[in-house]
This record gives sequence, C-alpha cells and structure tokens, in this order.
Amino acid sequence: FTGPYQSRTGVRFRFKDRMPVVGWVSTGPFAQKLYLLTGFYKNGMHLAEICAREMILDVADKGYERRYPEFSPLRFSV
Repeated sequence: FTGPYQSRTGVRFRFKDRMPVVGWVSTGPFAQKLYLLTGFYKNGMHLAEICAREMILDVADKGYERRYPEFSPLRFSV
C-alpha cells in the first residue's frame, strides 16, 4: 500500500432512534444532490444488505418501491 493512510473507522452519523439513514436529502440548497448513507447497525443487527437494496432503488429512480421508509431522510424533513 502506498500513498496517504486512510482509516476505515470513524464517527458515524446517527439519530436518537439509532436507525440508519439512506437516501437523497430532500430540502435545502443541496436537495436531490446529496445522498446520505449512515451506519448500518440497529440494536446489533447488521443492515448493510437491506440498506444497499434501498440505495439501488433510489439510484434506479424506483424509490417508490422502497420497503423501509424508516431509513429515508424524508422522515426528518421539515
């Protein structure tokens, strides 16, 4: 490995209910330009596979088919 050291660990953004957030930011100047992808754990359960499926649906413009709306940043929109 050459080049600058890059850590794969760090602080992950999460909400009080510890749910991961996966999806487009829907408000503000960066609406539909910024995609959030946060930690993949909820009560010790690894949710990376579920979050990846949700992300694929968003990227393919099939967000209406998402099964887990609780992962969406829309629930925090004002």
